[in-house]
Amino acid sequence: MDEHSILIPILNEDVTIFSVVVPKEFADQFDLEAMKMVEQFDRHPSGYNMDPNNKLQQARSFLLQNGMQLFFMDNDREEYLPDDLN
Repeated sequence: MDEHSILIPILNEDVTIFSVVVPKEFADQFDLEAMKMVEQFDRHPSGYNMDPNNKLQQARSFLLQNGMQLFFMDNDREEYLPDDLN
């Protein structure tokens, strides 16, 4: 992908774009972890290669989905919602 390319995600009825506002420091740390994941896939001996056009997006998606699944598994709604929303 060259510097003038535009990445257009392929969406269907099961996939959507999810945007959130976070502190810059959090976003930087999140992207660093995603880049580490991409590097690990690139070095893996099985030769698994992520789509070169959206490696970082795939890693971000994986981190977010798995992180939230772990959060929901380990936390009860009553623990993190304000009392008036339970």
